[in-house]
Amino acid sequence: MSIDGVSDFMYRRMVDARPGSVLRDQLLAGPGAATSVPRVYSDLRAGLQRDVDEYYRRKADFDRRSADKLAAAARCKPLDFSCSATLLVTQAGVIQAEKAAYMAVNAAPITYKEYWIKDIDDGLRAWPGVSHQLARALVYNTGGVDTARAQKVAEQYVYDHLLSMSGAPDAVGGSLGLINSVLSALFPAFIREAVEQMKRDLLNSLLRQAFGLTVEELKAYVTSPEVHFDRVMATPGGQKTTLRQMNRGELRIADDGFANPSARFDYRVFPAGYNTVTIGKLVLLPPAEINRLLRDLGATQVLSTPNVMLGFIRSLTGTTNGSITLLTSLRLR
Repeated sequence: MSIDGVSDFMYRRMVDARPGSVLRDQLLAGPGAATSVPRVYSDLRAGLQRDVDEYYRRKADFDRRSADKLAAAARCKPLDFSCSATLLVTQAGVIQAEKAAYMAVNAAPITYKEYWIKDIDDGLRAWPGVSHQLARALVYNTGGVDTARAQKVAEQYVYDHLLSMSGAPDAVGGSLGLINSVLSALFPAFIREAVEQMKRDLLNSLLRQAFGLTVEELKAYVTSPEVHFDRVMATPGGQKTTLRQMNRGELRIADDGFANPSARFDYRVFPAGYNTVTIGKLVLLPPAEINRLLRDLGATQVLSTPNVMLGFIRSLTGTTNGSITLLTSLRLR
């Protein structure tokens, strides 16, 4: 199982949460997402970039004002005592001196922030691969949950990326005071605490955020799901069920519990499984192919977003989009 060829797509659509994007404003807008790696570090990068952009805007403004003075001086005519070229040149020099003073104070911190932004970019681009490795260790591992492997992957990401993403850029040094001042300006205290927790123990931090479990608790759930199923499914929220009811009513297998671990369900007769496979196929199609399929099906609507799944609708029921409802109910073979 590999993500070669789709990692850039995953980065653009699921990690790179830039201001104003669907990912940032909708998909990563909930309370839990506020402390996710993509959300936290995309927001930090955006704040740093604003500071960098403002620095270069101020420099350009100094140069523009100085150039205006010099251009006005060049237009002064001899004996025109209402236009003093000397005064204008002097004023241009004063503006350049102000620019030099501004740069003396701000150039080093801005250079630091530029390297910081680069390290955040590098770390976020590496995130799909890290997530893939963690999933292979914790979920899609034929030998069971490999917590040691997952911990190693998480620790390597901390050492390779997360530390520099959090304020220790690889190329230049930075003072602890600068790091703290930037983080304090951009993030509330609970976000800063989340960052510190991620640096200390990324794996457990991610799992607590996603599932409310530690890695050892997740291992117990994954390796012995039959022990926990009824209790979890009886908690408030959602439709309550038991393992027996799930097996017979939804998966349509005869096992009343977990007496026959070798029993397998057929996704084609399990609606949630079937819809997952179908939408997985549709996600891989570009808009032109989706629209061709819609036309073949006689639909009057077309897809106007870059992807059939991301950002087009707030509800996966598709009740506000007839075309998508039609597509996700197809019996594709």
